[in-house]
Amino acid sequence: MDEAGLLALRFKSPLQSWGTDAKFPYVRSTQTMPSKSGVIGMICAADGLDKYDPDGGGREAEQIQKLRKLSYEFWQIAPCPDENLDGKRLEQQKARPQILFEYQTIGGGYSRDEASRPWEKCCIPVKASDGKPRDEDGQALPYWRHYLQDCDFVAIIGGNRSTLDRIGAVLENPKWGIWFGTKCCLPSTPLVERIFSSKAELEEEWKNGTHIIFRHARSRKEENGCHRRIRCHRTTNDFSSTSTRWADEPLSFRDRSYAIRSIGEEFFP
Repeated sequence: MDEAGLLALRFKSPLQSWGTDAKFPYVRSTQTMPSKSGVIGMICAADGLDKYDPDGGGREAEQIQKLRKLSYEFWQIAPCPDENLDGKRLEQQKARPQILFEYQTIGGGYSRDEASRPWEKCCIPVKASDGKPRDEDGQALPYWRHYLQDCDFVAIIGGNRSTLDRIGAVLENPKWGIWFGTKCCLPSTPLVERIFSSKAELEEEWKNGTHIIFRHARSRKEENGCHRRIRCHRTTNDFSSTSTRWADEPLSFRDRSYAIRSIGEEFFP
């Protein structure tokens, strides 16, 4: 029997964008933690899975199904609070990273004359339903992009050792580019850290700060005497009215089809 393990990945970058509810062409928002669909998509891209390959639909479904069965847990070092804030704002600052808002326009000023300037017509976004230009009046479309700033996440993926070895291998030698949500969000450190044999081993290394990824986290936690906490996201079966739910359970990247996932959030020192 293939033994189980936990693969630790580090997501560190000046900008990250984990969207689960983008409303094109107006807003491409971001969640405050990595999304399951974003991480699975990153692994599929590293493995060279082409969602537009007409003969690759079966392989895509098989690969996504395998990756969905793994367990996913995401950690973030909560920012150091400003003690001068009131209680409510203090708690919000403990739990949420800063977000950068970027304003863009799309498709403005391009010619629709395919005969004289075919490349310009290709730059005008079209509707998925009928292929007609979205800017029917010839004006540019406004578009907001949201990014997390200076975040440092640890992703813990649980499964059998052979699967985790395979994921680590493709992320270390990817066939296509790796980024955190969008192409401008490139990793600033290597992704793959190591595979732990058990949750107990992982927690022991976090407690002692023996591995570099946890030693860095604990040093940030203790700098300037500031008490930082770990913010953790896990998948749960709680679909009550008070639960957090994201549409980030991928069914098909080809069809942009996603299921709802319930998320539990907790903090630990």
